[in-house]
Amino acid sequence: MENVFFGGRDASPEQLEKAESAALKGPCSIQYKGFMRCLENNDEDAEKCDWAFDMFKECQTCMLPYKALLAYAHANLSFSEEIGRQSVGR
Repeated sequence: MENVFFGGRDASPEQLEKAESAALKGPCSIQYKGFMRCLENNDEDAEKCDWAFDMFKECQTCMLPYKALLAYAHANLSFSEEIGRQSVGR
């Protein structure tokens, strides 16, 4: 089941593990855990858990702008810190 959600059929076990770890630690971890619990309770029948998967994917979609903002802030902070270190070294 994980191959379908985390990289398709060609994903390596390492890629699957990394993607699942990110889902468990990310901002949508509650939705992901709910989806996985639904699968466990329904003999891995994904059709019975469409609603839970939709909630997980909706959460991920809602988080995209925040992820982009955090990446931008992190990149600019790193750049500013490097400039500051260069100025001090002069």
